[in-house]
Amino acid sequence: EVFNLRHHVIQMREFIAAVEEVDPDTKGLISFEPKQLGIAADLNGDALDEFLSVRLRTPLKEGIARHIKLFRNLGRDKFTQSLA
Repeated sequence: EVFNLRHHVIQMREFIAAVEEVDPDTKGLISFEPKQLGIAADLNGDALDEFLSVRLRTPLKEGIARHIKLFRNLGRDKFTQSLA
């Protein structure tokens, strides 16, 4: 089966502000063009919730913090491997 993933539907400027709040070192590093992509901005994710029999939700800023940590660790591991 194919499912839509949906959670927070926000504007890019709100997302960037959340990233910069979670990690102030990113301030001014992320930019975007205010154009609507040729895809739906708000998809229905109810079918996935029904399939899983649970609603999995992570608050936006918590998810951002987790991903920043993940990518930093991946970068550190890549750097460490290159020294070996």
